[in-house]
Amino acid sequence: MSSIKPHTILVFLIATLLTVISYTLIDKYQNYGQQLLSNTLFSEDLKGWLRGENEFEAIADNGTITLQNQDKGKQIEIFQKVMVQANEDRFRFSADLRFANEVAGEKKRNRAGLFFVQYKDGKPGNIAPGEVSFLTGSQAWTTYSKLSDRATNCREFKVGIQLSQGSGKLFVRNPMVFRVKDNPLYIFTKWLAMFLWLVFYLCLFQPYWQSTTTKLFKLILALTVVTLIVSIILPGQIKNNLYGNLLRKTNSYIAPIEQMAVKMHVVDASSPKMVLIGTMAHFLFFSFLVCLLILGIPESSLPLVFLYLVLIACSTELIQFFIKGRSPHVHDFIIDIAGGGLVLLGWHLIRSCKGMDRTKV
Repeated sequence: MSSIKPHTILVFLIATLLTVISYTLIDKYQNYGQQLLSNTLFSEDLKGWLRGENEFEAIADNGTITLQNQDKGKQIEIFQKVMVQANEDRFRFSADLRFANEVAGEKKRNRAGLFFVQYKDGKPGNIAPGEVSFLTGSQAWTTYSKLSDRATNCREFKVGIQLSQGSGKLFVRNPMVFRVKDNPLYIFTKWLAMFLWLVFYLCLFQPYWQSTTTKLFKLILALTVVTLIVSIILPGQIKNNLYGNLLRKTNSYIAPIEQMAVKMHVVDASSPKMVLIGTMAHFLFFSFLVCLLILGIPESSLPLVFLYLVLIACSTELIQFFIKGRSPHVHDFIIDIAGGGLVLLGWHLIRSCKGMDRTKV
């Protein structure tokens, strides 16, 4: 195999284009329902909003609320709680944010902006995509908007404005939460893109199904590809539950690795274990996948296998635009490339050494 077939690249480009268009124009594909927050213009000061435990100064002026925090070790917030129904699955929350005089606290992280917490069985959810989402403001007025899916057993969520682990002023205006539903055009585009991604995988791995490798190898490769697809389309809530169960069973083994990863800034200190499990899974899986790609067609060139790696890593993240409770992450893409790239580097060194030995002979 000397190259990837042109039709495979074409399918990849069309699927990518459909996915990006669907995501970037997602507002046009949604039917907005009721706005759920009260007093979003702060015309009645903080009526309808609740304060957090710590005291702080909040000033409402011309539709803008200003939260001021002088204590870098203190968290300040205002929030509202909203009840949701079982048939309400998606919500769009947004706000205009601006920072001033921002100074990070001891942990060198300043979390501020609009936050969204889902309550499961009366308890706040863990920090994970689709459950808790932080939007960070900037020095100039910037509009932040995020789509979130309701967890299956969530009947209440908390929307608030928060400034923590740092001092300064946070200006907020137009905080809003809408119920939204996808219209038929978006649903059609979504499933068309998903179908094209499936076709892409079938085309991409076709040379391996047609290779002269053993049936056992082809079975292992097929199971690996199926595992890859299942892990991509797994809803966020199920994925987080699996990670949580794995975390409880392996906590004593992960703790030393966790401390090292935090020191190296590989994961965030706020929720390192969950992120660490995901990072390790990405790295090891793509290392194994690249091993299979090399063993399947050993005569393949290093650039070709690397192109396979990039296309697969890119596609796994793009597909997650459509998966409930999931979202693509550049961090995951980099870890995928690192895992597969390490194997490619080892393969290159082995081939180079063999070439040198033949030259000596």
